[in-house]
This record gives sequence, C-alpha cells and structure tokens, in this order.
Amino acid sequence: MDKAKRTTKSGNLNEVSMVLLNNLLSLPFAIFLIFILNEWEYVINVGVIKLPMFWVVATASGFLGLAISFTSMWFLHQTGPTTYRCLILCMINLKNVGQILVKKFMLLRFYFKETISWISRKGNKRSK
Repeated sequence: MDKAKRTTKSGNLNEVSMVLLNNLLSLPFAIFLIFILNEWEYVINVGVIKLPMFWVVATASGFLGLAISFTSMWFLHQTGPTTYRCLILCMINLKNVGQILVKKFMLLRFYFKETISWISRKGNKRSK
C-alpha cells in the first residue's frame, strides 16, 4: 500500500483508486490459476459462452462485484477498520442464521406438504 501511495501523483489513494488497484492486483493471480488448473481449455470448448445472455449476466455480475467493492471501501472510509470488521463478522453470522432458517423452513414446508397429501389420500380412501 505504501508503494502504491508513492507511485500516485497526489500521494493519496481514494476509494476509486483502492478498488481499481485491488481488482487489478487480483488479475495476475487469477490468470495464473486459469492456466495452472487448465480452465482455459474448458472455457474455450464450453457452449454457453456462445449465448448472448451469458455475456449479459456475466457483465452484470462483474458490475455488481465492482459495486460491492466500492461500497465496502466507502463504508471503511466512513467508519474505521474496527467497526467495519465487526459489522462484517456480524453479517457473516446473519448469513449463517439465514441459511439455517431457510433449511428449517424448507423442511417444515416439505413436512406439511407431505402431511397434507397424506391426509388427503386418507380422505379419498374413506369417500370411496
């Protein structure tokens, strides 16, 4: 980070510079992994990349990731590292609670659906 600050004209990195720097620094590592794990051959041969809707969704996903990066940097700039970290940890816990609740809801929904279908089968047998 100090080297990046030294190489800028103003000597200061704003949110935009930090987000772009973060995204640019991840590119060499991603390209390295693509070639090492032989993903490039798969990407060239897969049929989905010929669909225009794939490129629309992939581009929208990229912009969404960039927006998340910008909001994270803005929030970090507005508060501080400690507050930011505490809230991120809290969000991770909320995400886990949400996943557990969704699983429980799906199980309850399945249980009630099966119970109702069982009751209706019993009622149909009695009416015959």
